[in-house]
Amino acid sequence: MEYKLNYIQNLLSTQNYLDFDKVLTEMLKGINRKEKIEIVDPSGKVSSLITNWDELEYFKKIMIQIYGIYGYF
Repeated sequence: MEYKLNYIQNLLSTQNYLDFDKVLTEMLKGINRKEKIEIVDPSGKVSSLITNWDELEYFKKIMIQIYGIYGYF
């Protein structure tokens, strides 16, 4: 599975937490199916590779801290 970093950043910076949560749920379903989650930066390079729940939680924490701490929790 592949996700654009710009898309995730935009969801958080516009405080669209419902859609961010849907993306996280899709990622978790992919992890449960043993799929690798790739986060692709604007230049097309993989900036993050998520393969398990702990890595997903870490990614979520970092994204919220940087781009959208206002109302997600």
